[in-house]
This record gives sequence, structure tokens and C-alpha cells, in this order.
Amino acid sequence: MPSLRSPRSPRSSGSSGSSGSSGSSGSSGSSGFARLARLARFVALAPMPLATVYACTSNGAVIADEDASTTTVPRTDAATPPVDSGPSVDARTDGPASFDPSKVCAQELEYFAVCKTPPNDINCTATKFEAWCTLNQAATDSAQRVRARAACLDAKHCTSSVLKDCLYKSYGTQQQTPAQAKLVADYCATCEPADATCATRKIAYDAAKGPSSIDDVYLAAWELSEALTVAIDQKCTGPAIADAGADAGSCQKRFGNCAGSLFVDALPDCPK
Repeated sequence: MPSLRSPRSPRSSGSSGSSGSSGSSGSSGSSGFARLARLARFVALAPMPLATVYACTSNGAVIADEDASTTTVPRTDAATPPVDSGPSVDARTDGPASFDPSKVCAQELEYFAVCKTPPNDINCTATKFEAWCTLNQAATDSAQRVRARAACLDAKHCTSSVLKDCLYKSYGTQQQTPAQAKLVADYCATCEPADATCATRKIAYDAAKGPSSIDDVYLAAWELSEALTVAIDQKCTGPAIADAGADAGSCQKRFGNCAGSLFVDALPDCPK
């Protein structure tokens, strides 16, 4: 991931220490931020697409508190993560009738209890999860993802694949914001200009193929905050990744590596 210039140890509200341990890729079966932390040194040398990085931060992920002497995701600078201004008026509210964005993090913590999530797989430990989740929701989550989490975080969706299937189906009932639609359009113009179906195909979820069928563009189109969406559009489409003569696959890979880098930079640290 190009932007991970020199991985540092995880910080808790700005503190720093020695570097995290190295390890296997996100496909190893480990969960969450622990998986991402073990990738810290490897990621500094090898670009990683958004889908892989994002999988390391999904529900049930772990970003342990420094007080517990474990590793978390490394930050590459001291900048404050971009904070979304809030749910867009352009996105439909297709969450449950009692949907309240400010209560979704508490709902997720309850989901961990109901689904018997191991304590070490809860970001920043259970006592600090809601505070961290609130920061992360503002910094990285789209309005659509927050609504989908409100609808899907329950006992019926305890496994990762079932939960993702629910989330992705929810996006099909919602609308993109103008910024999200522009990102997809700009990606298509950059990587698949001759394909008239690109814009609709890239935001569609095929439930028959399942969660593993989605790609970096789909995640960027639906799950990221407005601030991240705009940043990815500006830095990861057009001349920034264009390569004359390159095929769509390699172009999408460059897009995913670029988007994944920006996503990692936006992740908040554990609160004190």
C-alpha cells in the first residue's frame, strides 16, 4: 500500500511505540484489525487493494488497546482522519423504522454479545468500543453502511458471510449520493471507458454469487464516507492511475491499492 510509508506501532490517542509484528495476509482466516496489524510491515512493501484492507476492519474486527500490550493498525501520520458531515439527504433511509445513527455502535456492541464474539475480536476492547466505533463511523462509514448495519446487526446474521450478504442486499434498496455516483463514473471513464454497463455493473450485488463476488469499486461506491469518497475520486481515478494500454483488471488493481491506502489513513486510533 503506497501510502504506508513507514509503519509505526498502534497508537492510543496519539501515543506511539515500537513497530507491530509481521504476519500473514488478510485471507489467512484471522479476524479484523489483528489481521491488519500483523500485515503492517508487509503492507509497507506490497500494495493491498481496498477489498482486502476493508475486510480487515469489518464487524468483529480487533484493534486492541495499547494498555493490553497488543498491536493495532499502524497510522502513517498524525493527521486527524477526515470526518464525514453526516448522512446525505440524497440517500434514502431504508433502515429500520426506529433507525438512529447515534445508537448503531451500541447496537453493534450488543451484537457482539449475542453472537458470542471473542473479547479479543472487539475493537479497542469492549469498554472502549463504542467510543472508537463512533469515531470510525464518522470517519469512514457511508450513510448507507450505517443504515445497513442498523438493519443487519442481529442474531440472524452472526457469521461474517451472512452479515455481509445482508449489508450488500441493503445497498440495493438505497440510492447513491452524487459523490458516490461521480466516483463510479470517473472510475469507469478511467478503467473501462468502452463498457457502457460499467456504472451499473460496478454497484450491483449478485446474491447468487455471494459476498466474495464484490470488488474494490463496489466497496468504494457504497460503504465509505463522503469525505473518503471525494478523496478517492480525486486521487484514485483519472491521470492518477491511468496507464495507456493497460487492461481493466490492472487499472482496477491500481484503483483498489490507492483507495485502500486512503482508507487506512482515515482509520481512527483507540481512545484513551
